[in-house]
Amino acid sequence: MTVDSREFTFPAGWVCRKYEDDQSFYRNKIEPSFKFDKEPGLKGVDIVAFSPDRQMWLIESKDYRHHQRTKPEDPAREFVLKVRDTLTGLMVAVVDRQDNTLDDIRRCVHAATSIRLAFQFEQPCRHSKLFPRVFDPADVQQQIKTKVRRICPHPLVIDATNQRCVPWKVR
Repeated sequence: MTVDSREFTFPAGWVCRKYEDDQSFYRNKIEPSFKFDKEPGLKGVDIVAFSPDRQMWLIESKDYRHHQRTKPEDPAREFVLKVRDTLTGLMVAVVDRQDNTLDDIRRCVHAATSIRLAFQFEQPCRHSKLFPRVFDPADVQQQIKTKVRRICPHPLVIDATNQRCVPWKVR
């Protein structure tokens, strides 16, 4: 599965889907219900994946190795809001049975026994003026953990150096 020009490869037996927050179901059903004037629309994580041991993984991928981050919002806050919006969208998709294309997701969400969160957060290996390493991954992980600990007590902030702690591969 390709996300932002990065290839995610999941082990056999996983059910994986790009979370399409720009699909008609989300744009026409969910966003109008939750959007207020002058607020940005709902945004979701990049991938919703279900492992054979019935864990639901919400995965966001950001790669700042070649392009600087231009958003003023800190990445931990952005990730937490995307998790919130994704969970909202998944709940509506499970309850609203009018869209048959979401049947596989409905089955997996019903079967899930836990939620895991992973933020694939790449920054330049070396700090430079052109490509600064602005965020400490440990700080980002701690900020996320304080917000989502009731949903996922051990969220992951990972990059190419600690990819071994997750079962998928990223190239």
